[in-house]
Amino acid sequence: MTCTTKKDGHADVGYWLGRPYRGHGYISQSLQALEKLAFNDWQLNKLQILTVPDNIASQAVAKSNHYHRDARLPKHIPTLAGDYQDAIIFSKLRQDWLTQI
Repeated sequence: MTCTTKKDGHADVGYWLGRPYRGHGYISQSLQALEKLAFNDWQLNKLQILTVPDNIASQAVAKSNHYHRDARLPKHIPTLAGDYQDAIIFSKLRQDWLTQI
């Protein structure tokens, strides 16, 4: 899991997990721990998750952790083939996190 902090109070979250470890809730547990750091300790305003449209598992993680689907960004992520693919952005605000704890 990665978290890239930005100057404007936002951070981008990224994650990847090997096949044998998927479906056990490890990413959700890690995301919840990261949220506590980001919103409590670092006082960030927003966390964002970017996924590609066909990554249903990553979208499920975002949805099950109460992230809001904000938008579909056309041709946003570069591919190895030199083209671009769409991205879906999810976010959670600090104020929403505070109501969930």
